[in-house]
Amino acid sequence: MGGMMLDFKTAQTILDRHRLGKLTSLKKHDTGITGSVFEMNENYILKMQMDAEDNLRLERNEWACRILGRHGIKAPEVVAVNMTKDALPSKYIIMSKIEGDNLSDVWKKLPEDMQRKVFFDYGRLMAQFHDIRMDRFGDPVDTARQSDDWHDCIKAIYINFYCYIGKHNILPKGILQRVNDFFKENDGLLHIKTKPVLIHNDFQAKNIKYLDGELNGIFDFDECLGAHNEMDFKKVCMPFKSEKVWLSEIMKGYRSAGTISNGFKERIKLYELNFCLKVMVFVHSNNLAINSMRDKYIGVIDNILTKEWDFFEPSDQSNPSDHIIRLKKT
Repeated sequence: MGGMMLDFKTAQTILDRHRLGKLTSLKKHDTGITGSVFEMNENYILKMQMDAEDNLRLERNEWACRILGRHGIKAPEVVAVNMTKDALPSKYIIMSKIEGDNLSDVWKKLPEDMQRKVFFDYGRLMAQFHDIRMDRFGDPVDTARQSDDWHDCIKAIYINFYCYIGKHNILPKGILQRVNDFFKENDGLLHIKTKPVLIHNDFQAKNIKYLDGELNGIFDFDECLGAHNEMDFKKVCMPFKSEKVWLSEIMKGYRSAGTISNGFKERIKLYELNFCLKVMVFVHSNNLAINSMRDKYIGVIDNILTKEWDFFEPSDQSNPSDHIIRLKKT
């Protein structure tokens, strides 16, 4: 995972297949653990993905890229898709390159007033993303995993993770039982009356481009979902996320174009617990020996279940550096 390679000869063969000209440069990007990303000719991005428990990542990426352009949200344009695995060991998608740096790499270097602006825009971009209405909740490219009711949808997702973890003894039974008890106790929070919207489902600074003082696009849609809008906050609200220090600006930016419910601060805990279980399933099903990742998310689970989880919205007058210190203690 994340280590699939592409040599110069194979890259040229792929360009020839799609009539994209002569290969002049090939660069492997630093990526996560769900696949490999290569930049060709400084114009094209080729992405390969393999996931033992989710074989539709590429299809979601393609679907979302095509949809977002119609709604005025800057995203990569789809150049080509290959599902045959005849040239590479996995399916691949070729997209246009969005100019700029990943926001995660640059925001800490910006002056504080610029950081404030950037994260207000971050929240507003998320709200604009959620302005895209979906017909049903669930996987946008798999009708078998769709539902007309949000509670039914999210519970089905949760139960799938819960059963997998229990079957393979990934978590101590005591912790898993406490997670399940927490979901049962707070089940009413998931019976929210809401309409399905498109969520990125991995909305965070590393998936946003920054250029010349502005956000310049968003990418990586392989986990996108028709869902309750608030589920997209699960990443930025994680205790260890550095951009969480600007949560107040993110929330203000979001509220300038979107809506947050009164039960958000409690409901987000369920969405974060669900994501923690998802990480456990992913690591196990793909045979990844990443103990540090497992331990990190077990820590998040423990914080939520023991009421130590620190959800906060820093006040407008607060100094973000104060909250950076608090985050380091979590």
